[in-house]
Amino acid sequence: MFGRRKGAGGSYQVLAFLARKESGPDGMTDKSNGSLDEGIVAFGVWLNAQEKDAQDDNLPMILSRFIKDKLVMIYDRILGKSVKVNIVDGIPSCEECNSTDCSHVGFAICVEQMNKRSRIE
Repeated sequence: MFGRRKGAGGSYQVLAFLARKESGPDGMTDKSNGSLDEGIVAFGVWLNAQEKDAQDDNLPMILSRFIKDKLVMIYDRILGKSVKVNIVDGIPSCEECNSTDCSHVGFAICVEQMNKRSRIE
């Protein structure tokens, strides 16, 4: 799956959303499951599809449920399952990746910021 990000000088970079690794033998998900930036780009791709009213099967993540300042549920198409991001005291934490800096958290931060601007719910 691909996204685009405007770089310096007005040019665009093509970003590839790579398949993520499943849990290792210790039961912990591989920490390379995307970065905050990847989640931010995925949010932009999702938002663009929403604005165009498009049903795009190539969206890396889809917002499933949102409860202000508490929860963001995301369907991650790369993993093929729903991912829960809890927000406690303003800090998002991904249950799937057991992390505060994965792509799911980046997506959730964008959802929270958009809610504060436009009051989506």
